[in-house]
Amino acid sequence: MALSTGNINSSNGNAPKTINPGLNKLKLNKLELQRFPYMEKDDAYYLVMHVETAPIENFEGFFLDPENESLGRHEGQVGRVKENTWYYKTFTTKKGDVVDRDVLLLGAIKRICEGIDAKCVAWFDKVDNKYETIEDFVEGFNNDCPFKEVYSNYVVAGKEYLKKNGRTGVDMFLPKAVGENVNMHPNAENAKLLAYNAAEMFTKLEVENSDDFESNDDTSEDPFEEDIQIDDTLEL
Repeated sequence: MALSTGNINSSNGNAPKTINPGLNKLKLNKLELQRFPYMEKDDAYYLVMHVETAPIENFEGFFLDPENESLGRHEGQVGRVKENTWYYKTFTTKKGDVVDRDVLLLGAIKRICEGIDAKCVAWFDKVDNKYETIEDFVEGFNNDCPFKEVYSNYVVAGKEYLKKNGRTGVDMFLPKAVGENVNMHPNAENAKLLAYNAAEMFTKLEVENSDDFESNDDTSEDPFEEDIQIDDTLEL
């Protein structure tokens, strides 16, 4: 029987649908204030960036909306990256100074804007005193999209963890930038951009028996359905 080419799919089905830790060129799709149940008592939030790579040829990404497949798929690999390893809350330092959660979050968002481009920073400055709450601020940021389709270079660190379904996941976050260094910059060659160091920025899951877990093979249409819940908090 002759070989038929009529129903052959050229999609690069073996390419992972999610990003990995390292130096990644990404665009921001939206910001999210994320709260897990154990954070309720502190009225705290993680600041999470939903990011995506540039379109990949012959690539089949996750659906934009798993509940509405007609919207199509992501054209690049996606990921959720915390702006930091800790969550933000209002607290009092040992010296008695009160540190406000929303001031900390605004500082984090400004750093993200600075890592994207001048247009994003201009938006941040323009909305001074416009929003009453941090929730409204993030909603306005996502609605106005001053970051839309702008690619920047993100240094992404990660830590493996075991999901409830037995698979391994990777909790991804921006590594701490010390001094004048930055973890995001439009120019990958900028001297201030941190160099990715896997030995320091990636922690593998230690398991006694490799048969006790399965790696994440991107079979789910929602790879983030069991996001890691780590009780990390910012303390000064």
